[in-house]
Amino acid sequence: MKKKKKKLFFLTFFCKKKKKNEASIINGAGYIGAILSGVVTGSAADSGGWYVVFIILTGIAIFATLIQLLYWIIDLKEINAIKGPEGERLLPPTQ
Repeated sequence: MKKKKKKLFFLTFFCKKKKKNEASIINGAGYIGAILSGVVTGSAADSGGWYVVFIILTGIAIFATLIQLLYWIIDLKEINAIKGPEGERLLPPTQ
């Protein structure tokens, strides 16, 4: 019986043959974000001042932290479900 390999989260959307396309989509999203960040930051600073820019960036950072925490919790549950070669868990149980 062959065990199913666990994959990294960001490379599990498509099958193995489409990894290049998936990587290009992720990279393209990064490039678009880099382009838009300058435009959005500049227009927010012009219209509301730097105080507004720092509030926006703080909100984005808090949102990203919460999303990363969610992914971390999901990943820990998946790791706890994996059994080692002798049948023990890879991580000790959490209380």
